[in-house]
Amino acid sequence: MNNIDWQELETRIVATIRLCLNDDVMYYVMNEESPVTVWAKLESRYISLSLSYKLYLKHKLFGLKMSEGTDLNRHVNVFNQIISDLK
Repeated sequence: MNNIDWQELETRIVATIRLCLNDDVMYYVMNEESPVTVWAKLESRYISLSLSYKLYLKHKLFGLKMSEGTDLNRHVNVFNQIISDLK
């Protein structure tokens, strides 16, 4: 692939990432041109596991209860998501 192909591919990747974002979040990365910088900016903003966020997740995990009539798969998915976020 030549340089022009790579630039076009990067432009498509950035556009695809932006399409998956909420409008409020998209404005945060609107001026970024590279998929690497878009991803890094999103990661720095949303993936940081601060102490308060870890405590929030643990509180959510310890208080997780399956409501009557709730689908078991949905409950297990919520459980797995919390565990995944804590890692």
